[in-house]
Amino acid sequence: MNILLDTHIAIWAMIDHSKLTKDCIDDITNLKNNIYVSLISVWEVAIKNAKHGYKEMPIDESIFVKYCEELEFNILPIKTKHILNIRNITLKNDNSSHKDPFDRLLLSQSISESLTLYTKDTALLNYDVGSIKII
Repeated sequence: MNILLDTHIAIWAMIDHSKLTKDCIDDITNLKNNIYVSLISVWEVAIKNAKHGYKEMPIDESIFVKYCEELEFNILPIKTKHILNIRNITLKNDNSSHKDPFDRLLLSQSISESLTLYTKDTALLNYDVGSIKII
């Protein structure tokens, strides 16, 4: 299986397994699975650390990248096709207020690269995509 971890899932896999389900841990540690972390997640950690410090992000971007390397998570680059595909991601109903640009790019990457996005963010279920697993 090819899995793309949302930023918070990646951080929990790095420093706090207690926030992950057993199935999620099993999937992440299964050597048959390819685990990806988007470059957008590195950017998100950097931005949130610069803005809020450790109140919002328990690690900084350099430690985040270091853990990705140690855990052998593949860092998925941001490709032009990921950005161009964002306009094709639609909400199931127009009343949803979820419009996080980080999440929209992660969704686009998961679709473009045939990855299952692991997240805790149930708001992502409001998007008309089928490759999301809520943890």
